[in-house]
Amino acid sequence: MDSDLSYKWWVENRFLRYIDLEARNNIFWRRTNGELRSWDLTQSVEFYLQNRISFEYAYNNEFKLFDKKYYNHQHSFELGYNTAEWSHASAELTFGRNFDRDFYRIEGGGRIKLTDQLAAQYMADYVNFTPDTTRSSTFINVLNLTYNITNNLWFEVFMQSRSNTDRLYLYGKAGWRFRPPFGALYIIYTHDQEFMLDERLNADVFFIKLTLPISIIK
Repeated sequence: MDSDLSYKWWVENRFLRYIDLEARNNIFWRRTNGELRSWDLTQSVEFYLQNRISFEYAYNNEFKLFDKKYYNHQHSFELGYNTAEWSHASAELTFGRNFDRDFYRIEGGGRIKLTDQLAAQYMADYVNFTPDTTRSSTFINVLNLTYNITNNLWFEVFMQSRSNTDRLYLYGKAGWRFRPPFGALYIIYTHDQEFMLDERLNADVFFIKLTLPISIIK
């Protein structure tokens, strides 16, 4: 059983632009015997100010039945700027309980148009588990750069690093829409690097993708 409810109250006074309330809930029972298998309940409220600063609080309560019963929960606090628009920045603190482990998580990042042709996006994500027997605590960096020569010719670079596996992933793409919106040519390169059994593994892939719409009806 699922329920998704939301209500945005446009206050529009000198201080506050709107208040956004959301409730996303799911409960699942086994079909054969009606046994409760899981629930996932999330409630959140966001205050968006006239100066484009926003504050959001969210609470999640989760139950999972696997090898045993797990009761998870988390509190999230987010501070953002201009989050209703494409260019924005935000920082978030989350803490709680996850599969018999305490954890806290710090996230931050943003997206901005540096010039008329160049856009950049960056995200940092640090999560810490206690106890951490599986080495799940990690620090992730994600950087994305897009350069548009025209609306139909662009270059994109994506890079991600992960500390607990020493993984580095690099993705580069050149795209040309010669017959918009679907006729396009893509030239793509990826590089994946990580440690496995104390050995550094490298994978390099280069490929070309062509999409060409064909109409049989005139």
